[in-house]
Amino acid sequence: MSLTALTSAEISLPAEADGTRVNERIAVLADTVDVVGLTDNHAGQPRMSPLAAVALAREQGVGTIVHVSCRDRNRLALQSQVVGAAALGAEAVLCVQGDPVPGIEHVADMTATQLIASASPWSAPHPLAVGAVVNPFAEDVDRELRLLRRKIDAGATFVQSQMIFDLGRLEA
Repeated sequence: MSLTALTSAEISLPAEADGTRVNERIAVLADTVDVVGLTDNHAGQPRMSPLAAVALAREQGVGTIVHVSCRDRNRLALQSQVVGAAALGAEAVLCVQGDPVPGIEHVADMTATQLIASASPWSAPHPLAVGAVVNPFAEDVDRELRLLRRKIDAGATFVQSQMIFDLGRLEA
């Protein structure tokens, strides 16, 4: 098994239809990262579709990880999102559950683990790397690791953690 570390940066997409701002953000990162992560309604706020941002990133030759949140979509919409990411040439999808947003109905037709299991077949014939998230600072780390094991068993090919600002705490 070969392990490769990639450098990535996450872009919180704008709430308005402003491709110029996205292009500027991608241009700043283009020479320093391997891929950009394109968020999916970050912080539970309506924003530009990450699929639109894939097209903008491809114009600049930057690889993309499309975040796909189960929170806002049923199975049909999740499949469309994965198929769209593959068709546009994204390198990967990052399957997330999505945090609940007060006042917004939480769809959650699928769990992130179920989405991970489905994403590879849905993306054929354009294979995507399928990612999972882990929170190394979760209150119940054992539970978090059990969930991560299920995600890996379901087919996750890479794992992305929440931001880490304290390596000492991570190592503890």
